[in-house]
Amino acid sequence: MARNKRPSLLWGTIKGIVLMVMIVCTALFIAEHFVPDLLPYSTVDQTATTTPAAQAEISAATPFSFKISPASATGHAGDTITYAGEVTAQQGFTGPVQISLAASAGIFKKTYDLGTLQPPYPQSFTYPLTIPDSIPANINLNGVVTATSGTAVQKQTVSLAVV
Repeated sequence: MARNKRPSLLWGTIKGIVLMVMIVCTALFIAEHFVPDLLPYSTVDQTATTTPAAQAEISAATPFSFKISPASATGHAGDTITYAGEVTAQQGFTGPVQISLAASAGIFKKTYDLGTLQPPYPQSFTYPLTIPDSIPANINLNGVVTATSGTAVQKQTVSLAVV
């Protein structure tokens, strides 16, 4: 009987390795073919002011504050999630603020330029994100939205769970 257990132990190990390879290949396929469709190349609409002013968290270290909401969202393929952002300046700040998104899902990572806001501040923008129908369920996307002006930087984390 001991002879029969060795081949099934080896066979079980081989099946486990094949399953892991299939999972990794599936994650790579999803990251390469589906995730880039979620994220636009330019999303700042300087004329959009449909969101109320967000509560600014002004830091003494930076001449402006940045806020984006929702910080986390859940949706199905085909749903639209509307993100709202706002840059608020401390007195005297008149510089442009560049907005970018560093997104990741599993091993996929990419940075997107979302545009530049110009004074006067506060400056609000909205971005409706429609989750493509081709995105499978159970995908979690994470991102860091960064607002930069010169050496001043503000960051906000965001996440989107596709269910």
